[in-house]
Amino acid sequence: MQDLKPVNIYHVLEPSCSDPSPPKQCRGDKGNYRFFPIWANNLKVREALHIREGTKANWVRFNTSVAYTRNVKSSFGYHQNLTKELLHALIYSGDQDMAMTYVGSLAWITRLKLSIVDRWKPWFTKQEVAGYTTKYSNGHYHLTFVTVKGAGHTAVEYKPRECFNMFIEWLGTQTL
Repeated sequence: MQDLKPVNIYHVLEPSCSDPSPPKQCRGDKGNYRFFPIWANNLKVREALHIREGTKANWVRFNTSVAYTRNVKSSFGYHQNLTKELLHALIYSGDQDMAMTYVGSLAWITRLKLSIVDRWKPWFTKQEVAGYTTKYSNGHYHLTFVTVKGAGHTAVEYKPRECFNMFIEWLGTQTL
């Protein structure tokens, strides 16, 4: 098997920052994310977010001091139960994400045993292909699956305009 260490699994087209890289080219604790605590702990920001004084002394990314147990092996059963309800769901994936690939999302959706009502087709932002979408339904539960072209693991971080447009379109007209 080929070594994937030089590949950034959260966005395959960005540098892997596990090796020394210029910080401005990196996301994560070695790159731009290192500024989040400075921003989140700024008094003006905390005020704007309505964080009551004394409730949280200092914001920490990935706070490991909170004692909790991870005991949920899969949430699939929960989602399968939701297919019995009258609702609309939106699932989206960045197409450059290897940590949770869109192919994996499609496999997960297939397990829900929903019928395809609108096959794989492009969706657009500013007249450019922004990704692809497929719609599924069982008559009362409707699921829209969307890929975001060029986006990584946290799609909105990589493609904010496209994700915003996708969400507004899905909320407003369901034409995705």
